[in-house]
Amino acid sequence: MTSRPMIQAAVTMNQLQQKMDLIGNNLANSQTTGYKNRQSEFSSLLFQQINNMTAPENATGRVTPDGIRVGSGAKLGSIAADFSAGSIQQTDRTLDTALLKDNYFYQVQVMQNGQAETQFTRDGAFYLQPRAAGDAVMLTTSEGYPVLGKNGAITIAAGFDSIVIRENGDVAVRRNGRYEIAGTLAIKEVVRPRSLEAVGKIVSA
Repeated sequence: MTSRPMIQAAVTMNQLQQKMDLIGNNLANSQTTGYKNRQSEFSSLLFQQINNMTAPENATGRVTPDGIRVGSGAKLGSIAADFSAGSIQQTDRTLDTALLKDNYFYQVQVMQNGQAETQFTRDGAFYLQPRAAGDAVMLTTSEGYPVLGKNGAITIAAGFDSIVIRENGDVAVRRNGRYEIAGTLAIKEVVRPRSLEAVGKIVSA
């Protein structure tokens, strides 16, 4: 005869193992720039309602449902990422940035099946990648994805002396002793961050 408590325990333990794997993944990426912790949420499986109250007078003053409910265990209902601001580390790189507000993201351009797609990241460690023609460089992520500004990908003509990203998102380039604005980072607030799907180090709407 199959034991109902054993089935409940086996089903729930399997789901708890997935939660342990999730915790292990969070620990493994604790030093990964821009990584956001994943949190597991459980939900109950189907349950059976057993009406074992034969005396109506026993239900007087009862605030819970009549009878008892026997469940089949729990399952991992969903995995949600925590997009709140993490710990900020001071670096010496002028292209290292950080977002201080929750649910705000940088926008990057990714090619999917030959089509340009806008995706999001909170990793603010940017780099400069030369264009094929050699006449300019492009602001990119560590994976080489172009970082989007308010007017598209941020490109900078060659021959500049220095570059700095200001607090308001302006990418300022010093050329011949004067600063010029090459672009402004396009920061996006996501109203429903749980609708985002993780794709490597970035997320897709």
